[in-house]
Amino acid sequence: MRARSVVGAESGKASMRGETGARGGTDSLDRPLLTAIRAVHSAIFLVELGSILWLLLTGLANRRDRTVALAAGLVSVESAVFVLNDQTCPLTPLVERHGAVRGSVSDIFLPDPVARTIPIWSSGLLAVAFALHLRGVARARRERRGVAAVRQPLQGVPIVRPDRSPGSAVGEGRDR
Repeated sequence: MRARSVVGAESGKASMRGETGARGGTDSLDRPLLTAIRAVHSAIFLVELGSILWLLLTGLANRRDRTVALAAGLVSVESAVFVLNDQTCPLTPLVERHGAVRGSVSDIFLPDPVARTIPIWSSGLLAVAFALHLRGVARARRERRGVAAVRQPLQGVPIVRPDRSPGSAVGEGRDR
């Protein structure tokens, strides 16, 4: 539970911040550590965004390999951590504990309007990538079933091959 701060009380609004940083509060602002946390958070974000974009591109290209599995795993772990942590990044309490006025997705090195909408547009990109990969899997299954049906001849019907005369069946009349 966070302690109520008196910062902002002049305007009649009390804030739910535990640390007030340089404005005077329980902890002092640790700028180098906060910058390091922001850098790590930004790096994690870039890896996750790269993974989502890779899933999107490989879905468009109908490619499935280890890199796709790795990207899907990274995104799945990040999503699970975010959802299980009540849709709050685990780094948020850390930056607040070290003096940040507010810790949220905007504590990365991005413009605030972009940072605040990350969950919205990244979820949309991920849904499109997932749909593209499902389409590719379904298409591959259909193709495999179609090839298997062509390979198995009907009972009692001779197979005509280009190197044989029309009346010969499989295994007959082969010149050696």
